[in-house]
Amino acid sequence: PPMNMIPGRLFHENGQVFVLPRGARERIRFPLDGPAGQGEGLTDGREVVLGLRPETIFAAGAKLPGPNRYLFEASVEVVEPTGPDTMLVFQIGGQDLVARVRPEDIATPGAAFRFEVDMGKAKLFDADTGRSL
Repeated sequence: PPMNMIPGRLFHENGQVFVLPRGARERIRFPLDGPAGQGEGLTDGREVVLGLRPETIFAAGAKLPGPNRYLFEASVEVVEPTGPDTMLVFQIGGQDLVARVRPEDIATPGAAFRFEVDMGKAKLFDADTGRSL
C-alpha cells in the first residue's frame, strides 16, 4: 500500500514539535522525532503533510526499538488478512489510513484499536509545495 499522507498543522509544546491532523476530533498529535523534527521552517501553524508508511504503524505493544514511538487509538474500519500480514484501515480526521500489522494482532471492524507508530521513520512535507521538510 502507498504511504499514508496526513494533512495537518504544526505546533510546539515544551520544546517538542507536533503535527495536529486536520479534522481530527480525537486528541491525536503526532510528535516529530528523528529527522522529521529537525527540518528548517517548522513554525507554529505551518500547514504540512505527515507521511507514515503502513509498515511503520503497528499494534500497540509491538515493543518497537528506540524512543520514537507514539501510541494512539482509532476505530478500525476494515480488516484485510493478506497472509503474512493483516492490513487495517482506520480513520483520522475523516481520512482513511492503512496499517500493516501481524496476523496475530486481532482487530474487529467498528472496534477501537491501539496503534503504535515509529515516528523516527515519519516524513514531513510542505502542504503547498509538496517539498520534503
